[in-house]
Amino acid sequence: MPQTNYVIAYETACRELAGRADPHEVAVRSGCAFRPEKSFFEVPFLGRLYRVGYPDGRVTPGEPVPKAAAAPPAPAGDHLLTVSILLVHYLTKATGVPVAGEWIAFRELPGGDLYNTPFTNRTIRPLVARFAAEPERLVEAVVGLGGRRERFGHASASLDVFPRLPLCLVVWQGDEEVPASGQILFDRTAPGYLDTEDLVVVAAEAFLAARAAVTPGAARPGTLEPT
Repeated sequence: MPQTNYVIAYETACRELAGRADPHEVAVRSGCAFRPEKSFFEVPFLGRLYRVGYPDGRVTPGEPVPKAAAAPPAPAGDHLLTVSILLVHYLTKATGVPVAGEWIAFRELPGGDLYNTPFTNRTIRPLVARFAAEPERLVEAVVGLGGRRERFGHASASLDVFPRLPLCLVVWQGDEEVPASGQILFDRTAPGYLDTEDLVVVAAEAFLAARAAVTPGAARPGTLEPT
């Protein structure tokens, strides 16, 4: 998407947030805190706390959350714009539906077949390339972002990318007969918080944050390779 389109998307999202008459209701639905005395939401995202102004939608990166020892550095420039769009979209689209605790594949999301190729190119292939040969490093990385070990594949771990939007990253090592593979799973309620197109970006951000947590000199989150 050209950068101009990102700016338009952000401005549109901010107008939608400003149109919400009750920020406390937004906070309840999203699982985020609203600070009325300072007119901002506190939104955790990938181990770092952000402030989202209300009603203007201005995003300010804050400190890492206490349990995220490997939280990525605060974004800036184009990366901050990408993150800002996700944050404001999350606030405006959150329905408040409880997390189901039921994992589904990307293809099961609304329009998942349509976005499956960019999703695979931006997340699954890089995930396998980086972690399939060292599956425990995936767990180490995700736990460092505040996540937890899961029981899928040769190694897997999940984390709450947003308060009510968990992801699970999975890798299989493969062998001489079966190639290495990977998967990123979503809670069945994910469409109640972000559109599928945004979920592609969220998954890519989660992978890049995990890679940066265990790979010195890796591209920082938001630096997406061409697909």
